[in-house]
Amino acid sequence: MNPPPGHVLFNDPDANVVLRSGDSQIFRVPKLYIIRSSTVLGELIRAASETFGAASAGFSSAGARLPEVQLYDRGTILSCLLTFILSVPSILPSSLDEKMELLSVAQKYEMSSVMDHIRGSLSQQDPPFIHKENALLSRTEVRTTS
Repeated sequence: MNPPPGHVLFNDPDANVVLRSGDSQIFRVPKLYIIRSSTVLGELIRAASETFGAASAGFSSAGARLPEVQLYDRGTILSCLLTFILSVPSILPSSLDEKMELLSVAQKYEMSSVMDHIRGSLSQQDPPFIHKENALLSRTEVRTTS
């Protein structure tokens, strides 16, 4: 069961940015970890930080408004992705489709070290998965570049 829209999935007391998923899940996180993991997300965070103020719905634990970045990925996948970035136990999705989606999202945000960490976790859980994943990602890359 998915949490209701607007549900806070991560609420770090040191948060200084809000990530909002495509299904309106809210992630209050420290931007330093996100920026170090992804230049793509880093640019989105920088842009949101420069223009934030008027329509931001995020508040820190102290009640201060936070810049908000709208992402279009599903909350369940972003939640798993963030476990590979933040200092929390890593969580992999349960289905093969969601595992592929997690890798695809990490690739979209150019998170090579996070992808390596995800692949390492997958290989411990299901060693043949890496071969399936490489074949599927290769086909996906061919389709997106054509």
